[in-house]
Amino acid sequence: MRPGWAILIFALIVGAGSGFERALGTLTLGPSFWFRVRFGDPSLTVALFGRAAWAVAATWLACRMVHWPMGDAYLRDQRWWMRVLQGVGLGVLMLAFVSLVPVASGHQQLRASKDGPFEIAATFFWGGLACAWIAVSEELWTRGFVLRQLSRARGRWRAAAGTGLAFGLMHWGNPGATWLAVFNVALVGVWLAFTVFRTGSMWMAVGFHFTWDLLQFAFWGEPLSGAAGRASVFTRLPSADTLWTGGDFGPEAGLPNTAMMAALILLFAFWPVRREAD
Repeated sequence: MRPGWAILIFALIVGAGSGFERALGTLTLGPSFWFRVRFGDPSLTVALFGRAAWAVAATWLACRMVHWPMGDAYLRDQRWWMRVLQGVGLGVLMLAFVSLVPVASGHQQLRASKDGPFEIAATFFWGGLACAWIAVSEELWTRGFVLRQLSRARGRWRAAAGTGLAFGLMHWGNPGATWLAVFNVALVGVWLAFTVFRTGSMWMAVGFHFTWDLLQFAFWGEPLSGAAGRASVFTRLPSADTLWTGGDFGPEAGLPNTAMMAALILLFAFWPVRREAD
């Protein structure tokens, strides 16, 4: 089967499953739940689990369709747990950079929140589950089967650009989304594609995605792609410098993220890979 047809059928399978997620979300949170959701609420975890389960099923079906083992969708990696930990470390450092640069430059102020320890712990637990389902589903959608098919057909740069653009457009309807937010999320998608090419698996991307999302709302008190968290360690004060802070969308939509991601794309794309001597 040609890669274009394989990707189209995968997209149709994923689209069919979106009704499953919406049904679970409507049942637990009510209609239009995405526009009033708070990360850290237990009920959100149910809807997002449905999303992740369908993403796994769609990947399995697509791989069967082209006679691949499921591991060929960038899932096979004997050191997957190490890749996840590497992604976690990158997520901690990179989110600290985009959160603290606006503070250091005087465009943003952070304060210790008044949330109690129980509320913060509950936010980390339930929010962590939600972010795990988000990371698994969105990585499977864009940097699994589709990325491998595109790279076979069009090469790595076009595959990274195409999946990155899709990743950015997936966030266009989020609360507070701007053109810079979508552009920055697309850059994140391109960079994550190159982490997959570099490591041969998506597990570093999963670890990074999970950590970045969770710490945004549960630690730094920032919006996660336009959605608020239940509680946090820090809270940010209102600021008019949205180009630096990302505004209501969160730090993903700020200029520090633009600069960081552009540099990382060039680094991961062109830095020579060390090879063992024969």
